[in-house]
Amino acid sequence: MPQSLLRAVPDDDGDWHYGGDREIFYRLCSYKKGDCSTAFLDYISQAIEKRWLPLLVDVSGKFQGDQLDLIDGCTHSILLYRDDEDYLKWRDRLAGIGLQPVAELRSEPDAADQILELRPVLRGTIGGLKREIENRRVGAIFGALLDRVAGISHYNALELERIHLIDAPLPALTERGLADELGVPVGQKIFWEPWHLAQIEQRVSVGKPYAFYGHGSIWLTAMLAAYAWPAPYAVFDARFGWLDVPPVRKGPERNLKVMYSQRKGDLWLDIKLSQQNGLEPGPISISAPLADVGVILSGQLPAWVFAALTRFFAQTQAWVGVDDMDLDCVIVVWSKTVSHPVGRVLAHQ
Repeated sequence: MPQSLLRAVPDDDGDWHYGGDREIFYRLCSYKKGDCSTAFLDYISQAIEKRWLPLLVDVSGKFQGDQLDLIDGCTHSILLYRDDEDYLKWRDRLAGIGLQPVAELRSEPDAADQILELRPVLRGTIGGLKREIENRRVGAIFGALLDRVAGISHYNALELERIHLIDAPLPALTERGLADELGVPVGQKIFWEPWHLAQIEQRVSVGKPYAFYGHGSIWLTAMLAAYAWPAPYAVFDARFGWLDVPPVRKGPERNLKVMYSQRKGDLWLDIKLSQQNGLEPGPISISAPLADVGVILSGQLPAWVFAALTRFFAQTQAWVGVDDMDLDCVIVVWSKTVSHPVGRVLAHQ
């Protein structure tokens, strides 16, 4: 059951806690929680209202001001509360919004699960919800809740693919189709290896338009984008739906922050999103010097940004690589030199 998760009001209880540098995490936690600008709340509200289902929305436990308006675009609710006071506060806030309750669960980390009522609303006590992975416990309540959510969002991968491909703006190329051709096992997730890129290179036409659908690796998306050039290329994004990969222009950076460094003669780009501007789909400006060398793209960025930058640098550079932080290496996704063929793995320097 594929799902997308939108953290509507980011705080220290989600991904910040489990990923990244711990010192940075605790520094972020020192900031005031729940204080979001009106512009940010409008942005997230639009994301919810224009969602490509199914979408799970995680909201902060400390609503302030207009933040409650975020859930107006939702359909169901799961209330996880700490004590009776917390429960009454949230029940009053949810009254009149029109959400269909799925579950109301009291969280007691050290308690045993207890189901008080199964239907129409799942009620009871859920235990084992602890920050440390090794201390967590999954019990009967979690299983019952999972069954409820599965019933509401019952779309398997093939159903979602069929629904989403209806609106594909270009001839569709699917991750599942590529995997079938190459004999790569297809499960809930398709596990690609860098050497697969050389095989895919033989199966895609250069200069042909594609609309790529899948949740594959960033480097697969980037490689296909480069091979489609100069024809248009689109990708499916869980937040925006189908996106035409935008053009990249040489000029002062406005929506990205880029740190350039030379490593063994090649150009390494450490890229971050600008803190002053959100990154809505649209033209990208980048001030990179253009020289016939290898270019490595590194950063936690949406797939469509990697696709756009790869297409841009493939026009002028000797080769383009994508830094995979999970594999701790760089993977070449486009090349015009025999020394760095597509699919080659480069160790971090």
